Amino acid sequence: MSRLSARRSLRVSRQDRRMIQAFRRSPYDREIVRIGLPALGALAADPLVSLVDTAFIGRLGAVALAAVAIASAIYAAVFAVFNFLEYAVTPLVAQSIGAGDRDEAERFTVAALTISVMGGVIAGKRVVVDYLRQKARPFLFSSATTPADTAACLAAVDLLEESSELVEKLWANTKYFKDGMAELGFDTGRTETPIIPIIIGDDDLTFLTWKLLFDAGVFVNPIISPATPAGCQLLRTSYMATHTDEQLDEIVDVMTRVGREANLIP
Repeated sequence: MSRLSARRSLRVSRQDRRMIQAFRRSPYDREIVRIGLPALGALAADPLVSLVDTAFIGRLGAVALAAVAIASAIYAAVFAVFNFLEYAVTPLVAQSIGAGDRDEAERFTVAALTISVMGGVIAGKRVVVDYLRQKARPFLFSSATTPADTAACLAAVDLLEESSELVEKLWANTKYFKDGMAELGFDTGRTETPIIPIIIGDDDLTFLTWKLLFDAGVFVNPIISPATPAGCQLLRTSYMATHTDEQLDEIVDVMTRVGREANLIP
């Protein structure tokens, strides 16, 4: 080996060493690798699973295979529609939280929930958020909403612009139920929206209360850790402008009976 080649090899070797040392020192790079490696595994496994499914269905005949293809196409279209704003808004909310602007993050989230009836939020270090914005397939390849969904959203906006009646009724229903829960002794936290939590604080008791309410004809969503911090397990209740006073009174009555049966209120 010539002296010049040896110097080049030495220079490359030193560069590699510096890169390795920088990688070891950077917690951000390691965090990105921890996120990326499982994703690569999932990407590699996905086509293999599809091939196995296709081979299995193929043995059942052409009709069954064609049915799977049609069902998959319909599922993919529906999935893309309902996840468009969810994935589009996620990095925007995360970036706002990372910058300390919670008001902006809340505006993004409310806008996504209002239009798409779905939402997703991820909060993390700025380098992770930037990585997801550039590399996440659902964000990069999100499709536009269908004409029917777009027309429905525009019609909803038109109704809100024509009259404030629905909005006023929604907030009246929200205040009515929240005041009723507070009067009974339920903990509703610091909510300021028509989504009112009933904080239980225990996994088993949360599911027990949910089952009692369900059996009594009231549907709510049980939320436990890690979806909520330990000690803040809750029942998620939601209200609409179309709820009548009679329906709200019935819910309050059921909540009173179930709350006492579960020893949540005196």
